[in-house]
Amino acid sequence: MKAFLVALLLMMTVANGCALKCRRCVPSVPGGRCTVSTETCSSNMDACVAARFLISPFSYFNRCIKMSDCRILQRSPYIKANCCQTDMCNISSF
Repeated sequence: MKAFLVALLLMMTVANGCALKCRRCVPSVPGGRCTVSTETCSSNMDACVAARFLISPFSYFNRCIKMSDCRILQRSPYIKANCCQTDMCNISSF
């Protein structure tokens, strides 16, 4: 039983240590300002994105995202999106 608890604790520590961390900055209104923070991505979010809209209201955002969704953003002619998969890799100045 003791070995099981030690193994469980070790697995929880490793699982928490592997979560991707991204910069989070999502304006509450398009074109507005945001509060910058660090976001720990959920297990289904495997990438970070830094994106900027190329049309009015020229907004931007940084956050966790699924890589497949980020690739979709990259194909849009109205959005410049940088996708990455390392901690805090989306600290970008466009």
